Amino acid sequence: MRTALAIAGWLLFLGSAPGCYGVASDYVGGDGEGGGPGAAPVYYRPQIQADLEAAKCTTCHAGTAPMKVTPAPSSDAQWQANHREASQRAEGLAPKANGAGGHAKVALDAAVLARWSAWAAQGAPYRAAPVSDAGFGGGGGAADAGHGGGAAGAADAGTGGGSAGGTGGGAAMDAGRPVTWEADIRAVMVSEGCTTCHGGSTPSASYALGTYPQAMGNGKDLQPNVVPGDPVSTLVIFSRSGHEGMSAANALKVLRWVVDWEAAER
Repeated sequence: MRTALAIAGWLLFLGSAPGCYGVASDYVGGDGEGGGPGAAPVYYRPQIQADLEAAKCTTCHAGTAPMKVTPAPSSDAQWQANHREASQRAEGLAPKANGAGGHAKVALDAAVLARWSAWAAQGAPYRAAPVSDAGFGGGGGAADAGHGGGAAGAADAGTGGGSAGGTGGGAAMDAGRPVTWEADIRAVMVSEGCTTCHGGSTPSASYALGTYPQAMGNGKDLQPNVVPGDPVSTLVIFSRSGHEGMSAANALKVLRWVVDWEAAER
């Protein structure tokens, strides 16, 4: 099936990268996308956080300013909170540092600005993780403490029982039947917390995920977020990069829906 080819390509890419990273079963942003062939992946933890501290951004942004980022985070919860704040503004980091929108201009090396731009282009991933934690369909088994809208501490092994966040049966459960929006993906968007940001009257990036027409529509970039049959559709990229803690099993489900079942509604 086409999904198998897509997954094989992903695993080859993951296996060749420094540190053998993948989508982990805790709060992990994964490897991201973009940057071109051979481009080094950029992660919030520790690279972007270190840049923000070195540039003294955390002096202002640890207080009441937008993008509240705690300096020297001492717990996973603080790291994750910082990542959520920064990732929501990833595309604006480099422009703001250059004075966009009236922001005070920050003296930064070109390499730092390039790293921030690359991080945004890769989907603002959180951190690298061992491939052994990837859990595509049957792996993992680690405790999942932060998957979007799922329950903290639920076991997310990607196997028959599934997680409290709605992983269900992982790849094994879906092997013998179609994957559709109505039967599978709408519930994933809710259980993973996607509709928390991408819902309501003012969804993030003007892209809503509450209904099938919305999911198949455009965001503020006016580009379709789901292209039936395309394994590099935007929704697939963000899912497989572990955006906001998307579980590996549900990322695979989104991939199968888009690629194998042409993003079918029902």
